[in-house]
Amino acid sequence: MAQAQLYIDSGQYERAIALLQNWRGRTEWASYARFNLGVALVRSGDVDAAKGILDELETAQKATSTYARPGEPLDMAEYGLEDTETDLIALARRVNDAMPVHMSRLVERALAEKAREVAGSRVAILGVSYLEDSDDTRNTPALPLIKALKAKEADLIAHDPYVRKFPELTIPLTDSLEQVLKGADCAAIVTKHKLYYDIDLKWARKLMRTPVIVDGRNVLAADKVRAAGFLYRGIGKG
Repeated sequence: MAQAQLYIDSGQYERAIALLQNWRGRTEWASYARFNLGVALVRSGDVDAAKGILDELETAQKATSTYARPGEPLDMAEYGLEDTETDLIALARRVNDAMPVHMSRLVERALAEKAREVAGSRVAILGVSYLEDSDDTRNTPALPLIKALKAKEADLIAHDPYVRKFPELTIPLTDSLEQVLKGADCAAIVTKHKLYYDIDLKWARKLMRTPVIVDGRNVLAADKVRAAGFLYRGIGKG
């Protein structure tokens, strides 16, 4: 662990990442090692890979307030982040805030591969809550993604099995998967609801006008999606 921190302190992020990805130490240090890995990825500019780790640890911190070094408070100054963020939740949110723009670009590129412009294309937003299997919409990345796609004149509709009221949402919201997928040119998965893991891909393919899935949460197996006839793009997968 000390060697990994030295690599981070000296800007040798790739070495720190390689060391931490293969770290096999005491169980009580596991979350702290994951945090260091997330920091190294953020500092190296690999936002895609960092997002999953920091989201996972943010959820853990909300639940347990752990993963500083055992017995010690979390000191962000150790990671050269004292001038930008003061705690892990803020760091994870900073990474999270960059993802909607990246995801909107993935939607645009995927549609272009199917000879479609974003303008006028119907994009189904799957999930508007922040956490999976929850109706909590605070800090949801769905809103900035919707804003980015609206700026490109996409025709948008959202689905969420848990959220019933969301005053800030400026597009139609339904709890019907059939309604949201019917005629869609792209399905963009924003939240890791369990329901989305079990989508019948052949059924979805028949409903959609253009078979494009952009998976912002790595919910679906890329090979299965492609085998069902979809163009698939995912965060960290192009």
